[in-house]
Amino acid sequence: MKRMVVLLAILLCAGLASAKAEKWILIDLSQQALYCYEGDKVVFSTNISTGKSGNETPTGNFQVFIKMRVGRAKKEYGGMKLNYCLAFNGDIMIHEFKSVPKRPASHGCVRTPKGKGHWVYDWCPRGTSVIVQT
Repeated sequence: MKRMVVLLAILLCAGLASAKAEKWILIDLSQQALYCYEGDKVVFSTNISTGKSGNETPTGNFQVFIKMRVGRAKKEYGGMKLNYCLAFNGDIMIHEFKSVPKRPASHGCVRTPKGKGHWVYDWCPRGTSVIVQT
């Protein structure tokens, strides 16, 4: 009986140790920063550029519902190619962009520097929570 209890404890601990922590993204508008979390641990961060005045990135709790390796901006914004797109609120996306100043400058999307968006895209499954806060 004692062996069975010890074996059960070992199996339970092994299962708990191998359980993956929940992935989620925090977008901090005041810091113009994006943080990728697994549970309560930051596993990646980058500077970003969010929506400028009149096109502010909306705050709230969202989920990534579409992943596109290559997307396009709206025609009224030039229709340019956008890489590593993660849509989380209508047409608001996290994506790579050539210009990522340390201030709000987009039409509402969350711009990441080249190379950084690729990491977030590969790491993030569809359904990942996205929290946008001021």
